[in-house]
Formats: sequence, structure tokens, C-alpha cells
Amino acid sequence: EAAQKRRFGVYGMNAIWQSFPNLDGFIACNHEYYDHYWDKGLSETPCPKWTWDKACADKYGINHIEGKWADGFSRDPKFIHLGHSSGFQCPQLAYHAGYRRLLLCGYDMRYASDYDGRSQRIGSMPRHFFGEYPEPLRHWPSSKVKSGVHVELIEQFEKVKTLHPELEIINCSPGSAMTCFPMGHLEDYV
Repeated sequence: EAAQKRRFGVYGMNAIWQSFPNLDGFIACNHEYYDHYWDKGLSETPCPKWTWDKACADKYGINHIEGKWADGFSRDPKFIHLGHSSGFQCPQLAYHAGYRRLLLCGYDMRYASDYDGRSQRIGSMPRHFFGEYPEPLRHWPSSKVKSGVHVELIEQFEKVKTLHPELEIINCSPGSAMTCFPMGHLEDYV
């Protein structure tokens, strides 16, 4: 109901449901996330929950959207492009809901300069604003993190910019390493 009164939607991933339970959509890119957090409050969170994992959707009674590997965002609302990340999948939910201006928040794309995915060493700072995931949920990108920058995800968004001229994407993440979109301040748009 609140979403219908606004002229914008709010979509999220990771731990954001704990601070903003009334999201218009939430996605986690792996079933382990739902397995871990379902009984820790996620099941009671009122936002629509999404996954591309059919077995996970069936298990928890959440929304399913099929995932495919391809560049850019899926223009077919029956699919999302996976991109190895809920951070790549989440804006596609907003895109499929009809939004063409996307404000990215929390996309700093930075890891600690001493991060080492191959040896599973986080380094001197957490990889997420909320800290680190619990041990069973940690993933370790290695070849596509260089000098503390998440190059792989940046490259995926650079393709989005090229393939989707109909989108206005503004990066509202202070200090972000992703420079393919104009930078902005969230308060200027909402």
C-alpha cells in the first residue's frame, strides 16, 4: 500500500530487509541465504521475496523468476540475468516493475586492498556495509577482485550501460569505484 502512494520503488538485497522490511522487492542470489535467515526474521518480513532457485522458491513459498546467463538486464520479465550477484539481480526486479530511473545505493564495489579471495582472507575491512556474512554464507571472488575493487560486477554494469540506453542509472554510493554511471546524492531524487 505504501509503495502505491510513492512515485518510486525500493528494492533490496543482503541485510537491508532488517532495516527496511517494507521493500517493494527483495532478492537473495542463493538458497543458502534463505536457509540461514528464514527463521531469523526474514520469514516475517512483509516484503515480496524473490529467488531464481525454483527449489528454494517452493520450499519457502516465495516468488520465483528464472535466471539465465547473459549480458545486460533481461528485457523479458519472466527472467533475470544472473551476474553472480544479488547486487546485479536486484535492479532487474525494479526494471521489470517498469522503473527506468534506477538509483543505486550501497554499490561502492570496494574490498580491502589486502583482500585475498584465493586464501579466503577478508582483509582489513568488511566487504559489506553490514559487516561480513556468517561463515556458511561467505563467498570468495578472487580473479575478478583487483586492488580492492570488484572488477567483475563493475564490468557487468558497464554492459548494462551499453545495452540499455532506455535506463537512467545514477550511482548514489559515496566513494564508489564504479564510475560508468553518473554519481548523485539520494536526497536529490527522493
